[in-house]
Amino acid sequence: MLRRQFLSTAFLAFLAIFAPAGKASALLYTFDTGMLLTNLMGDMSDRNLYGVYEVYVRPAVMSDPYWPLGALPSGASRLANYDLAGAISPMPFPDSYDPPSPAVIDQWIAEPDVAAPPELLSDQNPFVHFIFNPADSLLALAATNPNMGRSYSGEPGASIIGDSVLNGRTTELMPADRTWGVLMAASGVNLGDSVTFLVTAFAVQFDDESAGDLWDKQAQFNGSMALASSPAPEAGTLFLTGTVLITLALFLKKRAQVARTR
Repeated sequence: MLRRQFLSTAFLAFLAIFAPAGKASALLYTFDTGMLLTNLMGDMSDRNLYGVYEVYVRPAVMSDPYWPLGALPSGASRLANYDLAGAISPMPFPDSYDPPSPAVIDQWIAEPDVAAPPELLSDQNPFVHFIFNPADSLLALAATNPNMGRSYSGEPGASIIGDSVLNGRTTELMPADRTWGVLMAASGVNLGDSVTFLVTAFAVQFDDESAGDLWDKQAQFNGSMALASSPAPEAGTLFLTGTVLITLALFLKKRAQVARTR
């Protein structure tokens, strides 16, 4: 379940912006929504039944022989250690595509350097955590199904996770070209080097491709992807992003809790 306050997210962003540099300079690793879904779901015939609402990402380390169902991809590096210096949200600002009212927003929160989710308790490495803002009533799901845009209320028999994620919200399809980013420093990694990143994602599951009804359980996907680094954003851009996050946090008194079935 969600445990952190949005204010803590802003504080983490503040720390990421102003923390002193480590032994290696931070580099930026990015992927888009389409790449994320391809690496998680591949050519699954029923991929349109799922809508991702939460993602955990970290680089692979030397102690990762498998993740968790097969060998890691070749041609990319595993790291001895790393420092997660920041994260870039795929939906960082109020950015609705077809909201039911101008006041509705659909942000995603990006939190660097968080613990593994309960489903990966044996993993002691820090992750970047991406999740929809639970204060919003419009939820942009990372999905391939165009049949989003429905409003959901509590449904008898629906799973706890599906009901609590979608209850009172309207869904929309996150564009496939939205950029997700990880700022990371690691010794011995140079600009342009390819690094393997491990991904765990949680999704609501629908009964069919109409996305009208929820299935009685959530879905968990695990995957990996090789990403090449690029220069980190300018300090001014990071300062602006952090300032906006901190300002938004002051307006949020609490976050809704999301229960997750085990």
